[in-house]
Amino acid sequence: MTTVIAFTVLLLEPDLADAARTFWDRTLWNQLGRDSPFSLWGWGQYHAAGIPDLGAVQLLLQVNVALLAVAAAVRPRVKGPLELAALTAAILLAVQIVLPHWFYLYLPWVLPFCLLALTLPRTEVDA
Repeated sequence: MTTVIAFTVLLLEPDLADAARTFWDRTLWNQLGRDSPFSLWGWGQYHAAGIPDLGAVQLLLQVNVALLAVAAAVRPRVKGPLELAALTAAILLAVQIVLPHWFYLYLPWVLPFCLLALTLPRTEVDA
């Protein structure tokens, strides 16, 4: 709901389609298309002999991460706090690993979920 409220600011624009396109271009599209010296997925930008272009491997892993996220959303059907924390940490870390631009400062996004998964008591969840 908060996301919907935040995006209502686009309704103030005279051309909603242009505002949405500008948002897309300057946020998601920019991130998807940028090269990174901090990631092994960006090695192909150097076109140097002996350095592999791992673009195909990255795409394969990104598809697998998307499948992992879908599988985690539907299985197990009932999740307790421990399962939610562990699955969230695993999915966030998997997404971060296959990002075109990865930086170690992204790790704090995962840390709270890892700490929860390690410290929450283990209980039986009714199926």
